[in-house]
Amino acid sequence: MTTSAPDDSLTQLLGDRYRLERSLGCKAGRQTWLAQDVQTQEHVVLKQLTFSRDLTWDDVTLLEREAETLQSLSHAAIPRYLEQFELSSTHSKRIVLVQTYLDAPS
Repeated sequence: MTTSAPDDSLTQLLGDRYRLERSLGCKAGRQTWLAQDVQTQEHVVLKQLTFSRDLTWDDVTLLEREAETLQSLSHAAIPRYLEQFELSSTHSKRIVLVQTYLDAPS
């Protein structure tokens, strides 16, 4: 299944740093992407929440909790928190959580 990037083509950078490669998952208001960090050339995972009617405050709380938890953990089998940022356009507002990519089953 091919999924295109919202508001961006796959050739553009998200957050001026991350090139989307492919979708890893999608639910209402939430998308997970495999991306390449163009500064380090490493693969990363981007978890995006897009503010819409489908998004609940629980979704925002869960993403914030995941970011806090990842920042406090250090284990080879758990992704590391890298950063979190917001993106705004005339059509949408998104929160993006960036974490390391682990090539392993979910």
